[in-house]
Amino acid sequence: MVRAQIISQRPFDIADGSRYLVAANINQIPHTFNRSYKDKPIFTSNFYEAKTYKDYRSLEKVLYMFEKYDYRVFQVKDVFEPRYLVKHIKEDLFIVPRIECKPVWSMLTAPLTNTYVDHTEAQEILDKYKCRLFEYYHQKMMAVTKLKIPKWERD
Repeated sequence: MVRAQIISQRPFDIADGSRYLVAANINQIPHTFNRSYKDKPIFTSNFYEAKTYKDYRSLEKVLYMFEKYDYRVFQVKDVFEPRYLVKHIKEDLFIVPRIECKPVWSMLTAPLTNTYVDHTEAQEILDKYKCRLFEYYHQKMMAVTKLKIPKWERD
């Protein structure tokens, strides 16, 4: 099975922390290497779209493209940290309430909204969200049990 090299397209794996990526400063803004086109690198400012390499030897094959740039090679664990994402998605127009819960790679400089390093803390938040979701669906089920077809009188 061939897995994607882009970090956001890969299923979470703690071993991905040892993968390599290339970052360059372009106009004083950090960018990461995403892909190449005609032997020229294409960069993105979204670090989650960075192309990663399993080992340094495979990365060395493309380093010639970055000679014109001020670049650095990082391991994923230098830029991202593993965290638990626990998110309660509330009911809205065309949105069914649900809970999103999974391990993710989070940028070290990113805001810590809905992500947790500690498993116990993440589990406590998940339990709280599960209670809210149970209450929501319980209210919906109770409303359904009260439904009746009204009778009307014929002339």
